[in-house]
Amino acid sequence: MTENEHEYWETRYLNKGKSGLGSSGAYRKKKWDIIKQRIPHIQDIIDVGCSNLEFWEGLDCEKYTGIDISETVIKQNRKLRPGWSFLHGKAEDYIEGLKAETVFCLDVLFHIMDYLKFTEILRNLCKYTSKNLVIYTWDENPFSRIAALKRGDIKHLLFPSNNDGEYQYFRRLEDYSQLFREGRLRLIHKEKIGLDPFGAFYFFTTRSE
Repeated sequence: MTENEHEYWETRYLNKGKSGLGSSGAYRKKKWDIIKQRIPHIQDIIDVGCSNLEFWEGLDCEKYTGIDISETVIKQNRKLRPGWSFLHGKAEDYIEGLKAETVFCLDVLFHIMDYLKFTEILRNLCKYTSKNLVIYTWDENPFSRIAALKRGDIKHLLFPSNNDGEYQYFRRLEDYSQLFREGRLRLIHKEKIGLDPFGAFYFFTTRSE
């Protein structure tokens, strides 16, 4: 996203905006089905890009810390879930001493336009987890010529790209495998949810060696 990303999310939540489609309805249910198959008991979590907690509706967690760039949504979340912890901050800014058994970063990375911010976020995710890292992001390019043809997108059919020029940017997570190795994590499972042609889950765990 551009330098105005803070203003974008503030405006969205001030205007009663919600999380994206991937945090509700059938998408939400399918995602939780997959998560619970891989990590049955989640009781200690850091949720990077927690948004308005729509993804957590009806669910609980013993120790939860949510991080989000929007001050508005953080204030709303503190009222909604007073027993949980919420921190206002940018995902690329490391929070010293923060650690949890499981770290979520769902539907966030394809909103990061800047390459340096993207890599810093990945490094932070590695630092925050003591065991599990769960990422949901694009594994296929929605701005390719083939994708544009399927949805009748004339702009990207004529001018295929890896981004929309404003809010979304496609990067293959596999291209950052060295960064995860440096963070002492290994990919143990990748899975598409079936409802989203472009997105996939990536499950990492810490390496003992």
